[in-house]
Amino acid sequence: MQWTDDPAEIGLDATRWARVRPLVNALCGDAAASICVGSGGMGLRPLASGSIRPNGPPATPETRFAVASLTKPLVATLALAAVERGELSLGDRVCDHLPAFVGGQKRRVRVLHLLSHTSGLPDLLADDRELRLSETPLDGFLERAIQAPLAFEPGRACRYSSLGFAVLWSVLTGDDPARAGRLLSERVFEPLQMTAASLGAAEPGGDATVGAVAEVRNPALRLVLLEDRIPIWNSAYWRALGAPWGGAISTAADLGRFCAAWATGGGPILSSAAVRTGTTNALRSMRHVPEEDRRCRPWGLGWRGIWPAHAAYFGDLLPAAAYGHWGATGCVMWVNPTEGTWAVILTALPQEPDGGICGRLSNAIVASFVAD
Repeated sequence: MQWTDDPAEIGLDATRWARVRPLVNALCGDAAASICVGSGGMGLRPLASGSIRPNGPPATPETRFAVASLTKPLVATLALAAVERGELSLGDRVCDHLPAFVGGQKRRVRVLHLLSHTSGLPDLLADDRELRLSETPLDGFLERAIQAPLAFEPGRACRYSSLGFAVLWSVLTGDDPARAGRLLSERVFEPLQMTAASLGAAEPGGDATVGAVAEVRNPALRLVLLEDRIPIWNSAYWRALGAPWGGAISTAADLGRFCAAWATGGGPILSSAAVRTGTTNALRSMRHVPEEDRRCRPWGLGWRGIWPAHAAYFGDLLPAAAYGHWGATGCVMWVNPTEGTWAVILTALPQEPDGGICGRLSNAIVASFVAD
């Protein structure tokens, strides 16, 4: 991974790129934000704005963010790395790895279903909020996820499922509770030199601001559903939990390294074959999934494709071949394989359900790249 201070080196039009920072300031105000963009294996040094917390020190490129569901592509990468090593197969039955995963149609759930949101598992546990408020340890969530009933038969619908990634984490863990975490470091973070990224991490000690985690803000009182979630996201408990469906913490630069690896055929973490498999619409071959979902709401393995009728977070200008993921804390990352470009947008402003801030910033970034 190479870095530059010159926008032209990664194919950005200087005039159009100059619009981005003022737009960040206008949309995010005092809330922390950081953006990293690149082309292939070269990235523009990240920009940062806002403050780590209200009336606090300014955010810097070293500021870390709770990135919520951007965690899922990281865990999916670990699963694909296991597949290409012969340790796992997408067609493996989950119950063969987890004997406790039983009941109803669960014997039909495959690893592929977990990665493509077609397992039938719900998004979250019915008492997810209560478990978080009582500071339940990760093992408690994982055990409950394995026991959760299916909402539909595997492979017959596509419904976003954080529990699917909790179960996948248990598959990757095996009999060693710490194994998956070690492998994530050894097979993803360390090869990419993602030194500021972690799955579960506490704040630096004392008054340190370098490497501090930006505080998630409540952007509007109308986001009533987030009033309980925001204090949890900002708690030391949640930041240290390491939830494999939404607990990663990272700088924009480290996630830029991750996107650059995918944009360049896998870099040091995956083969080009695994990248191709992970970014192909997995729903296309699932004939029981409704045709509209297969055609208009594509999912890869851990990555979401571009949905023509729902451009939330990704904006309006990315081509159909692009893929990425969003996070409920107010962030998005995407890769445009058509042009070899990529972007990471981290904010501390939740934007559900429309992702309007990230979408507008994505539009400005996509428009800044000069076509060949």
